[in-house]
Amino acid sequence: MQTAALSVLATGAATTQARAQAQTKASDPPFGPGDSFIIDAGWVLIETEGQLDLLRDGHVLVRNGVIEDVRAEPFTDPVPHLSLPHDILMPGFISGPYPLL
Repeated sequence: MQTAALSVLATGAATTQARAQAQTKASDPPFGPGDSFIIDAGWVLIETEGQLDLLRDGHVLVRNGVIEDVRAEPFTDPVPHLSLPHDILMPGFISGPYPLL
C-alpha cells in the first residue's frame, strides 16, 4: 500500500473552483494524515503490469491516510468526496509548497 501522498496537476483550462471548495488555503488541507476520503478525479495515473497508464474518471479510496484502492467504478463508502473532474491525480507522488532538501 502507498501512503496518501497525493499530488494534483492542473490540466489545460481547469478552473480553480474545485480547489477552492476543497482547500481554503495551501496551509490548510481538507483532510488530515489519518482521515478517510474518496477522490474522484478526471484522470488517475496508475501502474498496470509494470507500465504507467491513465485511468479516465478514476476513483481513489484513502482509508486512515493510506491509499486502499484505485478503480474506475465509484465507491459507495460513507466518507467525504473530493471532486477533481478536470485534474490528473498521481497517487504516491509528493508535491506542494514544501522545499526539496
